[in-house]
Amino acid sequence: MELKRRDFLQATGVWLAGVSSSEFILQLANSPGLATTTPPRRRALLIGINHHGPGEVLPPLQGCLTDVELQKQLLRYRLAWGAGDIQVLTNQEATGAAIETGIQDFLLSGASTGDLLFLHFSGYGRQVSDRGATLIPYDAQADGSSDISLRWLSQLPLPPGVTFWCCFDAGFQTHPGLVERSRPSIGTAPPPPAPSPSMIWLQPTIAREIQLQGTQAGAFTQSITKQLWSHASTSSLSGYWAAQDLERQTGELIHLHWQAEAGARIPGTLNLTGGLTLSVPGADAAIITSAQDSQTAQIWLGGMASPLLTQAGWQSYFQPVMPEFSPTTAAFWVQNPVGLTATAPIADLSGLRRGTLLQERLRLLPHHLTLTIGLAETLDKVTRIDAVSGLDGLTDWVSATTEGTGDYRVIAQSEAEHCLYGLAWPGGTVLPQTLGNPGEAIKGAIRRLGTMFPVLLANKWLGLTLNGETSGLGVTVAWQKLLPQPELLLRVQTERALGAAPETAIGNFSAQAWERGVTFQVGEQFCYRLTNYSPAPVYALWLAWDSAAGLLVLPTLMDSPQLTWQLTLAPQLTTTLPVRELHYTSPCVNSYLLLSRTPFTQALDYLAHLPTSGDPPRLVPPKEALVLVQAILQDLHQNNPESPLKPATTSAYTLDLQAWATFCFTFRVV
Repeated sequence: MELKRRDFLQATGVWLAGVSSSEFILQLANSPGLATTTPPRRRALLIGINHHGPGEVLPPLQGCLTDVELQKQLLRYRLAWGAGDIQVLTNQEATGAAIETGIQDFLLSGASTGDLLFLHFSGYGRQVSDRGATLIPYDAQADGSSDISLRWLSQLPLPPGVTFWCCFDAGFQTHPGLVERSRPSIGTAPPPPAPSPSMIWLQPTIAREIQLQGTQAGAFTQSITKQLWSHASTSSLSGYWAAQDLERQTGELIHLHWQAEAGARIPGTLNLTGGLTLSVPGADAAIITSAQDSQTAQIWLGGMASPLLTQAGWQSYFQPVMPEFSPTTAAFWVQNPVGLTATAPIADLSGLRRGTLLQERLRLLPHHLTLTIGLAETLDKVTRIDAVSGLDGLTDWVSATTEGTGDYRVIAQSEAEHCLYGLAWPGGTVLPQTLGNPGEAIKGAIRRLGTMFPVLLANKWLGLTLNGETSGLGVTVAWQKLLPQPELLLRVQTERALGAAPETAIGNFSAQAWERGVTFQVGEQFCYRLTNYSPAPVYALWLAWDSAAGLLVLPTLMDSPQLTWQLTLAPQLTTTLPVRELHYTSPCVNSYLLLSRTPFTQALDYLAHLPTSGDPPRLVPPKEALVLVQAILQDLHQNNPESPLKPATTSAYTLDLQAWATFCFTFRVV
């Protein structure tokens, strides 16, 4: 009996899992096991649905079309896929029938050994009785009858040697109080079966949208594509960075389940061997088109860190990626970044063409930075008016109040007959330490929250300096958990430094770190081990933003009777920073290691006023948090006097990526 297409597609099962991002980019760029004379057939189907048809009333989403663009630009410019290799379905194009046709006719039809298939979906998901996890198409129905069941993907009969990647920025379970891409379940869904060995899945446990400057995007898609842009061919990469990025943006511990290919490998990472290498190092951006007036070119910023993409006012100088261009190729000024795009004068791009990959060389951060505070939709009209009035008096730290999302949102959490005012991340996760007492008026709550804004702003500043993956400073960092038993959580290095990093034993990596970030128990300990493989000394500071405490300064040496805040690390040497023991719970800690080619002179002038005896760490008074961070920025400002690059503006902190590195290790304590 002949099966109809829908019957066939829905006759099999589903497994939602992910894989390390290094394996992802390498397999997307190269198909393993092929003769060099036979290029693989590559096909990608990209689906994004912000708005749905009249069948089922669903709240509109904002970032799904941005996700499609993120994936398309990654495939086209970072991985050099052809335009004909990619099919796009958005909004009304993405009906259930069209999605099924695209999967069968565009992806699967004619697939043979060595082919590489890629499916991306951004939109709503849910669980449906007897069908498991489903994707909600444009022509959604309230009973789920038009949904695309994912069951078939786990057992599709693929030819030997075909690799099928599936990336879903959709949620299949709802989480109360969170803004996410999932709808309530319909009935009781069956458990997911195991997937086909030829399939590799990427999917977060919670699918959230984030606000970029001028647009929105799926937090997962933006984070994972950023990792794939900046990944270099000379090292391995784990999913930890994506999980950490998601936690910093949403305040939520988001798991990235993964499924690696068979073979003895450290969970969640890939040791690059054989022919699985990229033709060029990592990139931050690419030239994608010329403007109609032929005076400017459009630059795609897919490899830039997400804190920058959410902020207005920053600018950068870029250079083309070597080896296609020599190190002396002039850097050019990229201006007017809005979300994921920026412009550059055509006159500055002599010899460069569409598709040229770019690396950031100088980062220009504005001297003045503020927070954007949103108001939760649940606040009534009078409360909102009073909240706006109170925020208007805090212009030193708050520049705008929005009706939607911002850096944080003022929320009201119900408790018995009262409501507690506090702050939440844009996705809805509450910062518990910001909640006030029952009966507090909104104006009093705003005054109380205002005392916390300098610390939150200091954390925002530090986030704008993140460049651990893209720095040219030659350092490695090993993060080790000490109790209850030693465990190497993560080892990272600056991938663009001149010269090779020293060979170091990998050790036992934590599967937890690769899959979903790091959680410590109260009483556990960890430390960092730093190696300087550059030809000059490196200077280090250790700070942390603790959502339960504030801005902390931690010592880099404790050998003397007094604490030492700045570490001087000589060339080719390795040292271990003092052990940190965790004494209390905290929902989110950003632990920053800042390294520079020159000393942190102005920061040390401030730190000299902190007591150096007694147990660390030191809590920086809230009103002084910005003073310290701005001193650090001034120290990093043009800290490479030998650089031939001279920015066109003096009204910004100018940070040379060859002369500084900022790593952030995000964790929680329970």
